[in-house]
Amino acid sequence: MVIDDDDDEEEEEELKNDNNKDNLRATMYSLPITARHVVKRIAGRIVPAIATTTATVAGLVCLELLKYVINNNQYDVDDDHVGSFTSEKEINTLTTTTTTINSCEQRLVQLKSRNSFLNLALPVLLFSEPGLCRQTLLPNGKYFSLWDRWTIRPCKQVDKYRLTDFIDQIKVSAYSLDNPVIVILF
Repeated sequence: MVIDDDDDEEEEEELKNDNNKDNLRATMYSLPITARHVVKRIAGRIVPAIATTTATVAGLVCLELLKYVINNNQYDVDDDHVGSFTSEKEINTLTTTTTTINSCEQRLVQLKSRNSFLNLALPVLLFSEPGLCRQTLLPNGKYFSLWDRWTIRPCKQVDKYRLTDFIDQIKVSAYSLDNPVIVILF
């Protein structure tokens, strides 16, 4: 009984085509041509690295999501404490740690969001606190940043509100940069 594995043949054909395209591109740019076994060796290392990196990033995202839920859980905490836990009891019930932490403030530091930088080839995993977003002062004295959101209320009943209504509602009539008007649409 002969077992024919079409997947291996398809992968081999795809690798061969990729190698041919890469060598054609290398010839066009006067770069050295690469043998197929070298390409296969490199591709064999990249695919596991992609899967490992994806799993690591997904885990870090879940960790940040859990910290967000703990900090903003409106159903487990009184309205007075939403977004900030002030008592030792609240923090002890909502967080668990593997190290001994003495104060309430130290646990709150653990719950803050972090940026993650990783290089699994070295291996390096670094965390940093997110920087503040630059804010721009408006003429009316209010500030806005790239992280702000706009709440656009429908101009009609929701069941009759269409995409064209939304476009008409947010249509821009002029573009400006600081004070001078760049374009006025009629």
